Amino acid sequence: MFSINTKHHNKRAVWVDDDLVKVDYGKSAPNACKSRPEAKRVGRVPERYCSFPVPVEPVPVFVGVTDLKVVATQLSVRVYREREVAALASLPGVLTAEQVEQVYGAARHRQAWSQVPRQAK
Repeated sequence: MFSINTKHHNKRAVWVDDDLVKVDYGKSAPNACKSRPEAKRVGRVPERYCSFPVPVEPVPVFVGVTDLKVVATQLSVRVYREREVAALASLPGVLTAEQVEQVYGAARHRQAWSQVPRQAK
């Protein structure tokens, strides 16, 4: 499962390392590391209603950028441009078809999302 978070930086250059993002070589912002707690929160919803752990990978997606540089050591978060998101489909799955149906069922209920605290622990 993926937690996709789009970042719009139209016609700007973006640089990403393990924890920081720089837009047009300006001041660093912790966008990449914010993706990890978001993914943990997303994972808590299906885990609350399913009897198995649900791995969730954070995926920040940069939209409209002119250049995207990802530092080679950046391994904990997948970083893509909007046109590269389709590459996620070719990744091998870790859940069975039955587990996918359970996760889908849990994820569709709005009440489940409102009961999960935003703060990742």
